[in-house]
Amino acid sequence: MKYKLKVKTLSPIHIGSSFDFEPTNYVINKEQTVRPQAQNDTIECSECHYKNPIEYVKQRHECGNCEVPLELPKGFCQISKDINKYFLYTFNPKQISDAINPLALSSLAKRSEDIVELQGFFKSNRTCIIPCATKRAIVATEIAQKYEQECGVRQDNDNFGRKRRLNLFQIERTMSTGLNEVAYIPGSSLKGAFRTAILSAINVKKRLPYDKTKKGNFYEKMLLNCNDALSDPLRNLEVADALPEQPFLTKILTAKNYKKYQNVGAGQLPIFTEVIPTGTEFFCTLEIQQEWLSMKMICDNCNSFYGKLLDEQSRSMRQVSDSFFYSCDSNKENTFVACIGKHCGAEHITIENLRNIRIRRGEQSYISDRSTTYWAADDGSEILPFGWCIIQWEPF
Repeated sequence: MKYKLKVKTLSPIHIGSSFDFEPTNYVINKEQTVRPQAQNDTIECSECHYKNPIEYVKQRHECGNCEVPLELPKGFCQISKDINKYFLYTFNPKQISDAINPLALSSLAKRSEDIVELQGFFKSNRTCIIPCATKRAIVATEIAQKYEQECGVRQDNDNFGRKRRLNLFQIERTMSTGLNEVAYIPGSSLKGAFRTAILSAINVKKRLPYDKTKKGNFYEKMLLNCNDALSDPLRNLEVADALPEQPFLTKILTAKNYKKYQNVGAGQLPIFTEVIPTGTEFFCTLEIQQEWLSMKMICDNCNSFYGKLLDEQSRSMRQVSDSFFYSCDSNKENTFVACIGKHCGAEHITIENLRNIRIRRGEQSYISDRSTTYWAADDGSEILPFGWCIIQWEPF
């Protein structure tokens, strides 16, 4: 049986991609200071004369009506309505060679081992780089101000004569398509969330004995009565990648670590992170090829498993407003909640009552069935947990 899924983000989501943005492939600036006014807000297709929104062409490089390839005219840019917001612009080596004077590039090559010089070079040449940028993302004001003050600037020693730590301004990059750099939610992330909820529901009936020495894959084999991946009955649960129906801008914010049930930080350094913002909608398909598994079962299991975790977060996350948790309503028919991606918390990716979570205290560590800290997304205006989404399904 095949189903269509609509995934709507309730809080920022970051899907790890193993890649980072670095100041040698991005710059940050206010929209109004660089991007000139465009003559039109749309680009007309020469084949069907359909007027495409600029952001759609920038993301998809094709006509939204007839799918004929479209490109932005060289030097074409648009001033944002949010003229006081900061934006990140990414670029590649080819675009740099087209945008910057060859003499300036040759002088850069002579000092390429000095990271501060490199940061300062791209930052000082951003007015040339931005019109050729391949991607644009909204940046939290706190991060943008830190970039202005510290990126490409040599830091003096602190009051104790110690050398200050160099900020490399690396930004965790969320998963995106290769050519168009459109952020998406991999099917494997959704399937992993469904799988954890299903396994937890099975364990409610089987009640496997808890053993701190056993790892998660041991319990999975016991619960599913399989020996390897080939005999895994959930192998035939197929979830496609979830793609956005409308173009959108990702957001750069700060991931901060807090102690549960306390209004204090946990001592971890904050992380600059690219996220899919709240309220973004994605669509994908899901296919079930097992008689014992149904979409209703997945829906009920997820609501039960993630509903408990949502309730627990509402008590333990003192930094998060209660209004967020009130907004996570999944009581509608054919609707359920799930939590996906990085920074969502160890409980969300482990089987209920069989968790072996490693807790670190300085150089030592111990195993527990619950975590003691949580990561939250801070964009300067509000603090939210990572990873929450609401999913609606219907037969395909």
